[in-house]
Amino acid sequence: MDNAPCPRAAGMRGIAWFVVLLAAGGVLGGAACNDHDAGGSHHATADVVAATDPAAPLAGPLTADDAQRLVELKDTSIGHLENGVVGASRDDSIDAAVDGFARLVDLLPRERLPLQNLAIARLLLLNNPRSGPGSAAQAREAAQRLLDFDPQSATAHWIAANVELVPNYRDPAGVSDEARGKAIVLLRRATQLEPDNAVVWYALYEGMFWRQDTKPSDEAKTALGRAYAANPRNIWLLTAWLEVQAKCEDPAVVDTLVAARQILTPIAADAAKRFKADINQFVSQAIEATHRGDWATVQSTTRKILVVARPYEIAKGDAARIVVHPLEYVLREFSREFHDAHPRPEPRWNADTRVTMAMAEDSLPVLAGVEDLRVMDVDLDGLPDLLVLQPGRLVLLTQSQTGERWTETASLVVPAGMRGILAADLDRDFRKIRRTRVHEGDAEAELAASNDTAADPSACHFADPDIVLFGDAGAMVVRNDTRAGAGGPSLVAVANAEMQKLTGVSAGVLVDVEHDSDLDIVLSSQQGITIWGALGKLEYGDISSRSQLPPVDVPVTTMVAVDWDRDADIDIVVAEPTGKAVGLLENLRHTEFCWTPFDAAFQNLSNPSCVALVEADGNVSWDLLSAGGNGVQLLLTATPRSGVVNHVRTERADPQARSGILAWDFDNDGYRDAAAWGTSGLAVYRGAPKGQLVPANIQVDGLAGPIRIVRSADIDRDGDQDLLVATADRLFALVNQGGTGNNWVSLYPVGLSDNRNRCNHHAIGSLAELRSGGWYQAQVVDAPTVHFGLGTDELAEQVRVVWTSGLSQNLVNARGNTAICEPMILKSSCPYVYTMAGDAFHFFSDCLWAAPLGLQTADGGIAPSRSWEYLRIGGERLTPSDGSYWIQLTEELWEAAYFDKVQLLAVDHPADVEIYSNEKVGPADIADFKIHTVRHRRFPRAATDQRGTDLRPKLQRCDGDFAKPFEQRIRQGLTPEHYIELDLGELHNPRQVTLFLTGWIYPTDSSLNVAFHQDPEVDGPRMPSVWVPDVDGQWKETIAHMGYPGGKTKTIAVDLSNAFLASDYRVRIKTTAEIYWDEVFFTVDEPPADLHQVSLPLQSADLFYRGFSGPLPVQENAPRMVDHAVVTRASAWPPMAGRFTRYGPVHELLQEEDDQLAVLGAGDAMTLRFAVPDAPVPHGWKRDFILHSVGWDKDGDPNTMLGQNSEPLPFGAMRSYPFGPDESPPDSAAYREYLWRYQTRQQNPQAFWRHLVLPPEPVGP
Repeated sequence: MDNAPCPRAAGMRGIAWFVVLLAAGGVLGGAACNDHDAGGSHHATADVVAATDPAAPLAGPLTADDAQRLVELKDTSIGHLENGVVGASRDDSIDAAVDGFARLVDLLPRERLPLQNLAIARLLLLNNPRSGPGSAAQAREAAQRLLDFDPQSATAHWIAANVELVPNYRDPAGVSDEARGKAIVLLRRATQLEPDNAVVWYALYEGMFWRQDTKPSDEAKTALGRAYAANPRNIWLLTAWLEVQAKCEDPAVVDTLVAARQILTPIAADAAKRFKADINQFVSQAIEATHRGDWATVQSTTRKILVVARPYEIAKGDAARIVVHPLEYVLREFSREFHDAHPRPEPRWNADTRVTMAMAEDSLPVLAGVEDLRVMDVDLDGLPDLLVLQPGRLVLLTQSQTGERWTETASLVVPAGMRGILAADLDRDFRKIRRTRVHEGDAEAELAASNDTAADPSACHFADPDIVLFGDAGAMVVRNDTRAGAGGPSLVAVANAEMQKLTGVSAGVLVDVEHDSDLDIVLSSQQGITIWGALGKLEYGDISSRSQLPPVDVPVTTMVAVDWDRDADIDIVVAEPTGKAVGLLENLRHTEFCWTPFDAAFQNLSNPSCVALVEADGNVSWDLLSAGGNGVQLLLTATPRSGVVNHVRTERADPQARSGILAWDFDNDGYRDAAAWGTSGLAVYRGAPKGQLVPANIQVDGLAGPIRIVRSADIDRDGDQDLLVATADRLFALVNQGGTGNNWVSLYPVGLSDNRNRCNHHAIGSLAELRSGGWYQAQVVDAPTVHFGLGTDELAEQVRVVWTSGLSQNLVNARGNTAICEPMILKSSCPYVYTMAGDAFHFFSDCLWAAPLGLQTADGGIAPSRSWEYLRIGGERLTPSDGSYWIQLTEELWEAAYFDKVQLLAVDHPADVEIYSNEKVGPADIADFKIHTVRHRRFPRAATDQRGTDLRPKLQRCDGDFAKPFEQRIRQGLTPEHYIELDLGELHNPRQVTLFLTGWIYPTDSSLNVAFHQDPEVDGPRMPSVWVPDVDGQWKETIAHMGYPGGKTKTIAVDLSNAFLASDYRVRIKTTAEIYWDEVFFTVDEPPADLHQVSLPLQSADLFYRGFSGPLPVQENAPRMVDHAVVTRASAWPPMAGRFTRYGPVHELLQEEDDQLAVLGAGDAMTLRFAVPDAPVPHGWKRDFILHSVGWDKDGDPNTMLGQNSEPLPFGAMRSYPFGPDESPPDSAAYREYLWRYQTRQQNPQAFWRHLVLPPEPVGP
C-alpha cells in the first residue's frame, strides 16, 4: 500500500483544448456523522472571481434591483453556456449564452466576466460543424476584446490560440498554416506570461508538433521539456517527454527514466498482471541502452513504457490536467468591487411553510447510550424499523402498524466499543414477505398513475438488509435472517477474522467498488483506510493493496461515497477534524483508488468533524455541508466537465461549533435543508435558491442538551421527513408537523430482483435526479428511500435514476404526494443495423458481436476478439430506394464502435434456394466466410429439453415464438446447465449434415463476469457444445465449441458431419448460457447451388448524431427490438472520454482495412449508400445480401478494460486488447494525418449529466 498522494499537476488549468493527443494508446453510511467521531488536488484551480480593470470604475450607478437583474442574467447565461452544444437541436442554448454575455459586455464594460465568458461561448460554437462561416470571425473578435481588456492574461492568450486551432470542417487540411502560426505566437506569449505553467508549455508543444513530423523541432522539444519540468509527476507529460528525448537521442533521458521508476510505482504491479509488462525492467533496459548509445532500443523501450502507462486512469487524469476544456475558464462571479458595491440580497423565496418538530411521546422504549442508528424496513413488511446500536448490543425495533409504538423484536450481543452501523442487502437473499396493512390515508401507499412504477412500498424491495458494525473492536458483519412465518427476523453474526483484527474503526461506507453489483466495505481504522471486496456469502477480502490511500496515522471520521467528478464511477470523499486527510479517494476502476487531497481552493473544508453531500444550487455539481470547529458551512462547486470539480464559494451558515450534520428537506420546498448537532443541541437550517443556507428557527419541542446522533426519515409515512435524535440518556422521535404543506415524491429504487444482478438490490450508490418547476435536484442513493420535496408543484416533470451499472432510466410526470417503486430496466450491447425497405429504415439486428474489446471473462481473462463479420440480410429487408441500397449503423448503447471497412455483397441465387452465412460467435476457424445453400429443409422428428418438454411447436418455424429450455436464470446471461435434444431420425451414412439454429443470446458483460470470477460457487456461462450418443448409448461431447448467435436473432450453421459416434442421430445442444431458440432445421448432403456474388460500391457514408430509437413492445422470451421511427435525441448514457470521428463524410475510412477507423459513440449514426448492380436479377432468381464489416466494439461497462475511454484505438495487427508493450498503433504520416483530420470530436459530458436541466428534447423521426 502506497500512502503518498497520487501524481497531480499544479498551476493554472487550461490551454490546448483543441489539440489532438496522438496517444498510444454504490453507497451507504456517509450522510451523517456521530458525535463521538468529533472531538494539491484533483480540483481545478481556475479563477472563480473575476478581476476588474483597476484603472477604471464600474460603469454607471446601479440600483440594487439593477444589480440583482445583472446577477440573474449572468447566472442564466452561465447555465446556457454549461449546457453546451450537445446536438443540432441544442444550438439555441449556447446562442442564448452568447446573447446574454454580449448584453453584459455592453452593460458592464469594465467587468472581465462578460468578456471572458463571451469569448468562451464563441469558441464553443466554433466546434460545431453546423456553425456558419462567420462564426470564426466573431470568435476572433471576442477573443481580441478579451486580450485588449487584459493583455497580460495567459488565459486570454489561450482562448485566442484555441480559436485559431479549431479545425475547419470545410477544409480538408483542418487547420491552415496561417492559423497555426497565429496560435503559436499567442501560446509563446502565454508561456512568457506564466513561465512555470506546464499547461501552456504543453499547448505550445502540441501546436508546434506538426502531424507530418517524425520528431519535434528544437523549439517544440524545449516546450515539452519546460512542461515536464513544471510538473514532473504528471504521468502523461513524463511518458511524452521520455519518448521525445529518445527520438532526439538526448542523454538526459537517463534522469527522466530514474524519475519514472518512482512515479510509475502505483501502476507497476498492475501492469505486470494486466499486460505482462515489467515497467522497472523497461526502465533498466532503456538506461543501459542509453549508456551504450543504442538509441533504437531506447526508443522502442520508452515507447513500451508509454503504451503500458497511458491507458491507466491515473495517466488519463493527468492528461486532463494539461489538456483542458474551455468551460474550466468560465468565470462565475463578478468582481469583488461589484459585490462590495452591491451586496447579495437576502433570499427571496417562499419560506412561509410553518413547521414544528413535535416530540412523539412514548413511541420508543428508553434506550441509553445510543452509539448509532439506522431507519429502514428490516423485516420487509413495508413499515420503517430501527436498528439501534448500544454499548454491547444491537437492537431491532419494529412496529405492527404505522404510528404505533416501536418494540424490541430482535437483538444481538456485540463486542464492546462498536460505534457505527452500515446497512443494506449484502447477500442477495431475495424473498417476498407478508404485507402489513397500513393506516388508511397512508400517503406512501398510494399508487402513482405513471408508468406502472408506483406501488405500496412493501412491494418494492424483496431482499432484507444486512448489517456492518464497526468501532473500537474492529468490524463485523451481521446477517439478517428474515423468514416469513418464522416469528420475525433474527440477527446472526458472521465471522471474519481479518476484519476483526482492525482496531479503532472510526468510519465506514458501503460502496460498489468494482461496479459488479456487489456492495463492498471501506473502513477507516488505526490501520488506515482498508477496502474489503465482497466474495459472496457475506465474506470479504482485503483488496487495499491495489490502491494509493491516505496516511495510516490519520483517523478519518467521515467517508461519503459519490461519483464526485461525474465520470461514471464511485469515488469517496474523506474528511477528519485535523485537516491532514481531507480530500478524495478517486476511483480509477478495477478496484483501484487514488488518494488526492483537496487543494487550497477547498481550504474552508480544512477541519470538518463531519461532511454531508448535497446538491444545493441546482447546477449539476455536488456540494458539501460541513460541521466542525468552524461551525456549519456550505461549500459550493461547479463541474464543467467529467473529471473536473471547481470550488465556487463557501457559505458560512453558523459559527457555532457542531459535530454532526445531515441534509434533508423538512419543508418539502425542493431546496435541500440541513440539520446539525453537537454539545450545544440541535440546529436546523433552511436551504434557499442559489445555494444559500440560513437558520430556520423552527420550533423543536422538549429537546435540550448535548446530542450524539440524528437521523432523518419519514417515520410516520405522511410525506414529510421526521427526525430521530439520540442523547446520552435516551432516543427521541421528533415528528414533522407542517412539512406536508408542500408536495413531495418518495422514490424506492430497486436493483433488479430477478437474478439479473446489474445493481445491488437497494441501488446504493446510484444517482437519483428530479426536475420540477424548472428546478433540478439530485441525491445519491444511500438508503432504500430517496425523498424529494416539490414545493407547490403537483408533479415532477422528470425523474431519472443513473444506476451504478451506468444505465439511466427516466420517469416522466410523476404525480406528487406518492411513493414510486422504480425497478431497474436492462442494458444490452453492440451496434444496431437498420436496413431500408419500402423507403423507410427498419431495425434488422446488431453487429460486431465477435469483436469485443477489453471484455473481462469469468475466468479472469480477456475475451478474444475477431474483427471480421458476415451477416446475411434477406432481400425483402433491403430494397432499392432512390437508385441505391441504404443501410444505417448506429451506436445506441454505452459503447464505442470502430468500423475499419464496410462492404455489401449482393448474392443472386435460384428462388427455390435459401442462403445462410457461416457467421457465428466462436473461434475463427468455425466462422470462416462461407455461404450455405439450402434447398431441402429437414426438421427433427423430436425436440425436447431436459425436462422432456416437447419443443417442436416452437422450433418448426421462425415466428418470434422462442423456446426457453431452462426454468430460471442464476444471473443475467447464466442459467443452470440445460440442453435441447434433437432427434434427426434415420440417416443413411450421410457425408454432410448441417444444423441450422435461429436464436438469440442474453449476454453477460465485464461487471457480471467479474462477479462470477469472485464467487466461488458460480462459474461463468459455458457456451453451447454438441453431445451425441456413442455405441453404448452414453452421451459424449464431440464439438466443444459449436458457436452461438451473436446478440439479437440470427441463424447459425453448425457442421455435424464428423460429430456422430454411432448410427444414433440424436444431438444435444448443451449450455449454461441464456440462449433462446426460435427455429431448428438441418440439411443432409445438400448439393451446392449456383450463386452470383458481386461487391456493391460504397457511394457515400455520412456520420451524424441521431439519438436513440424507442423500444417496441417485448414479446415473451424475445429480444428487445426498437422502432427507427421513434427517436429520442437526449443523451442516454454517461459520456466516454477520448476522441471520436468528426461528423460528416467518412466514405474514405470504410473502403479498406487500413486502421483508419470511423469511431462512433452513443447516439451516433452512420448512413451508408451502396450502388444497385447494373444487371437485373435473372428470371426465377432472387437477391439476398451479405453485410461484411471489419471493426470492433468496446462496452462502457465500468469493468471493461479501458472501457471508460474510446482510446487507445484498436488496430488490425494487435494480438489482444488492451494490447501489450510490444505492440502499438501505426505511427505513419498517413495515420497521423487521419488522426488530425478525423479524430477531433469529444463527447460533451453536459449532454448526459445536465440532462434534467436542459430543455426537453423532441421525440420523433
